[in-house]
Amino acid sequence: MNANRIRDLFFYVVIALAVGLGIAWFAYSGPPRESDAIARWGGLAVNTAILFGYMIKDSRNFWRATPFWTLMVSTLVAHLLVFSYVLLRVTEWRVSWFLVMYPIEVPLFLFLRERILARKQSGDAGERNLP
Repeated sequence: MNANRIRDLFFYVVIALAVGLGIAWFAYSGPPRESDAIARWGGLAVNTAILFGYMIKDSRNFWRATPFWTLMVSTLVAHLLVFSYVLLRVTEWRVSWFLVMYPIEVPLFLFLRERILARKQSGDAGERNLP
């Protein structure tokens, strides 16, 4: 492994730990224990990993661009804040309701990625443009 890959792996582990610890903290410090706490916070963790894993994989051409990672962190923070707020305040939550986030967040992310990063990439020689 070269130094860049080791550094990237380190950051992935740090991000994963931060997200995991944040979810555990919210689950622990939230309202009194409910029977659906695991479904709420575990569902958030799993669906967030799927959603952001897909968006990162789909954006491979942008991995070396700092604005891409800024966009990813910004959207992750917004995603977690909104869902944490909702999960701490609703009385009933079903895991299937997380599926609502995909048709809302993926197009929004793709729009932001196109808007923020496509201009930079379209000017780069040898790079493929977004569809």
